[in-house]
Amino acid sequence: MSNELEKLFEYDVINWDKGLFINTISQLLESEKLEQDKLTILMLAESVETFIKCNEEIRVNGLVVVHSNGVQGKNHHLEIRDKAIYRSLRLMAELKLTPKYRKPPPEKVSPELEALLRGGVW
Repeated sequence: MSNELEKLFEYDVINWDKGLFINTISQLLESEKLEQDKLTILMLAESVETFIKCNEEIRVNGLVVVHSNGVQGKNHHLEIRDKAIYRSLRLMAELKLTPKYRKPPPEKVSPELEALLRGGVW
């Protein structure tokens, strides 16, 4: 994995770089569609940033917190984080960045295995 891609997986607020994320995602997309996808890429970066900030808040304060009215309950950042994950996955699907859209590896498969995978060998 390239050094730039490794930096995308830094999950703490201090080291995560939204600009680097946007640039790297932009490089992964087809250049003729990039202009149309700029807003979607920005929304994805915002969603990922929300996810990271919520994770930091959950790490610091825990899953259960005492709210301002003195009642103990779940940390509200859990729900915000979950919505950010859902939104990020939808935007990634829109940009065709999910595993479903990955190209298969170029390696050659043996004819026997290929026939087996197609269901033709018994």
